[in-house]
Amino acid sequence: GWGLDQLVRLAERGVFRRSVTAVVTSVLTSYLGWQAASIHPYYLDYFSEAVGGPRGVFERSLFEVGWWGEGLDRAIDWMNVNAPSGATWDCQGVVPHTFDGLRADLVHRVRKPEYLVHSYLTPGDLTRSGRTEVFRVEAGGAPIVIIWKRDPEPDKPPPPAASVPRRPTEHEAHL
Repeated sequence: GWGLDQLVRLAERGVFRRSVTAVVTSVLTSYLGWQAASIHPYYLDYFSEAVGGPRGVFERSLFEVGWWGEGLDRAIDWMNVNAPSGATWDCQGVVPHTFDGLRADLVHRVRKPEYLVHSYLTPGDLTRSGRTEVFRVEAGGAPIVIIWKRDPEPDKPPPPAASVPRRPTEHEAHL
């Protein structure tokens, strides 16, 4: 078998140098390829594991995530497939002219839109009063676009009937 003496002699002659270099290069290349694949296609939102990756950066608000409108293409696709004809929408974190490809029958309305598309999120943006999340795009575990749909207005009770004086019945009139 291979004894320690034999391994030391081979190392002294540089036999392992090429093998170690090849293994280290292979491992490093595989790791970097895996990192790129894990954030695809949102490479702008890559952050090193040293800062917690995109999720850690988002949760601690260390840097911007989704700053350049990444994921809006998928949000627009979702709206085009799921929003009913004539639905209203607005956006936060981006400007409306970045919504290229949105169906023409969807109406941009700032006041009480049915759908709110939010990009460039912070941890405080994860809930919306009176709205339900219907779609989310993430990069490395960090949300970069969320679409909320306005909750239906609660049924309001009918207004009280107006009090109209009534005519007394014949029996009541004789009392």
